Amino acid sequence: MADIIRQTQIINWLAKAHTIAVPIKNRNGFFVNRGIMVRLKSGKEVEILEWLESEGFKNNMSIAGYNVKHSPASADFQERLFFFKMDATDVPF
Repeated sequence: MADIIRQTQIINWLAKAHTIAVPIKNRNGFFVNRGIMVRLKSGKEVEILEWLESEGFKNNMSIAGYNVKHSPASADFQERLFFFKMDATDVPF
């Protein structure tokens, strides 16, 4: 339970950290690229995807209204972690 609360806090912070999280065009959500360094409260500096992985974020998880997807590095893009906002559509049934 504590992990879910912490992960939710991290997602909420990332969603507002516009120097770190990049909004997804044509979709509700954001992504973070490998290579960004963050400084934790302890003063330790760590690469963001390594930190998110250590916090339990992984491919295909759903948390805090987001679906998390990992995108490996390619010739065109850096390795990324996507956070897609999950929106439900009402059906008439």
